[in-house]
Amino acid sequence: MPVVVLVILFFAADVRSWFSASDVPPPEIEDLFGVTERFTYEVRYGFMRLGNVHVFHSDTLYNGKNHRKVTAVMTSNSNVPFVGYREYHYNTLLVYNDTTMYSNLFWVDNIHDEIESESRFEFDYENGVVYSWQKGEPSDTLELKGPSDGGPALFHLGRLIAGKDKDMSYTIYIDDEFNDVFIESTSDIDMIRSDIFDERRVPVYRSSGHTSLTGPFGFSGRFRALHHTGEMRIPLEARASVWIGNVTIRLIEYETL
Repeated sequence: MPVVVLVILFFAADVRSWFSASDVPPPEIEDLFGVTERFTYEVRYGFMRLGNVHVFHSDTLYNGKNHRKVTAVMTSNSNVPFVGYREYHYNTLLVYNDTTMYSNLFWVDNIHDEIESESRFEFDYENGVVYSWQKGEPSDTLELKGPSDGGPALFHLGRLIAGKDKDMSYTIYIDDEFNDVFIESTSDIDMIRSDIFDERRVPVYRSSGHTSLTGPFGFSGRFRALHHTGEMRIPLEARASVWIGNVTIRLIEYETL
């Protein structure tokens, strides 16, 4: 159920910075942790709206230490045949070091079935293990390969390298197993129309990636992402492979709090 890979695979102080020159460097981790944002994405397969993804974050304490809580809420369109309404909340508590960010706790709330913490991972970096729970019961103890998360961290990690000719990989834990996500970012620039820019054409950086995990809406492992060229690298659009064709995830609302 790694919805964040679809998306999560954006914010400047004013409109002028959104249209900055293409040589503006990407943000540092401190920049992303220093602003509070909300994003709403629409997920479509052709003309069919499959659902929406809402991403937001806040500061919180966990084990007496400051963390950034990132939540990705996936809701399905109740009119989609054989699916009906579904709602999942993907939550992670992130910290960072000089080079990356990583989770100390990740959990999934199944809202439509009223199951809190349906899936939960606690990351023990000191002992190199991940403790897994399913529906409140201990499930497994897994090897911890390094900085990891259940998915939402990818939403920000892609922003850190957008516009650079650079590759990266990151480990995601889902359903009592781990998978590596590989991302290749480029300095190539495209122009797209964006809802949050009143349908104007704006410059974006391209990146692409792949993973062996499977996800919602039939996601099958390959994806492409487009980040605005401004200094905060707002993620505007992503496309992900499904059984037949691609789904498109497009930013339709954005705000800072």
